[in-house]
Amino acid sequence: MSENLISIIVPVYNSEKYLRAAIHSLLNQTYQNIEVILINDGSTDGSQELISSFQKKDKRIKLYNTKNLGVSHARNYGIDRASGSYIMFLDPDDTYDKSYCLEMIGLINKFNADVVMSNYYICKGKNIYPNVNNDLLEYEGLISRDKTMRSILSDTGFKGFVWTRIFRKNVINNVKFNESINYLEDMLFNISIVHNARIIAYTNKRHYFYLQREDSASKKFSKSFFKSLNLIRGKVDPEFYSQIDSVIFYNLVGWLITERKSRENSQFIRRNIKNMKSQVKFKTLKMENPIKNLILKLSYAFPLVGSCMIHMLSVFMKTKLYSKLMSMLRKG
Repeated sequence: MSENLISIIVPVYNSEKYLRAAIHSLLNQTYQNIEVILINDGSTDGSQELISSFQKKDKRIKLYNTKNLGVSHARNYGIDRASGSYIMFLDPDDTYDKSYCLEMIGLINKFNADVVMSNYYICKGKNIYPNVNNDLLEYEGLISRDKTMRSILSDTGFKGFVWTRIFRKNVINNVKFNESINYLEDMLFNISIVHNARIIAYTNKRHYFYLQREDSASKKFSKSFFKSLNLIRGKVDPEFYSQIDSVIFYNLVGWLITERKSRENSQFIRRNIKNMKSQVKFKTLKMENPIKNLILKLSYAFPLVGSCMIHMLSVFMKTKLYSKLMSMLRKG
């Protein structure tokens, strides 16, 4: 492995529309000791040709072409071919601030950490606003394994993203992204890494710009979602089960409206809501976001009303007013 080299892994699938900006943001980093590993996951648009044009101009770009086997396979493929001592990730529709790599490698060495987690910006349409992380009590510092785990599972914490992290490659070791799932694979990966890590650090600085798209797979109903959460449940201690139950229940209620035209999906959702209400106590359901928590509690008694409120909230969350409100609630 090359000392102080950061390997940045970018899975690419039909991302031509966004990819130019993503690659530019990497090549313009103030920290130049990087390699950019782009895994073309069977794209059928012009992604491969675009990457090749950049590759001719900058030797730091490495292009690998594979069959369309999914984002988890692409990331695993990239990790296996990384030469750096450090690993970072970028999604092809997102971008880095020019000082992101410099900031992250500085912190991982400052704290002698295995993992450093950061905050980020959310891009929705023409609006860009800072993500509010309720778990950041200080500007930067160390965080315990248990608190990290709770924060990854939280709706207002660090969550399960891999692109807001820098990892020492040796802490990844034999941890792989689970290629049998297409939901929450990054959260499952992060939880496994936490078990391996000796020291975990964080920063409240934001250098990552996350494009939140309306066609995101994470917003769509899938029975695979529950398979992923059950795998996560198997990786955590029982004290975290209530957080997972709350996420499951909240999503089930939210899908009541979106899946109302599908008889099969609607029956599946209603059956599971009924089962959860018979197995999970009302008082154990909790989300850290106070607005979501209120809706969650209301949904226990009135699921359809809760579903309507979830979709009203999803519209409100796209506004700058929501960001300001969450900042006020956090300070309060």
